[in-house]
Amino acid sequence: MLACKTIVHSKDLWNAIREL
Repeated sequence: MLACKTIVHSKDLWNAIREL
């Protein structure tokens, strides 16, 4: 559960970085 949540958070983080 925790690992899956971390992966989702990382994906959102990468999307935010890509928008910069």
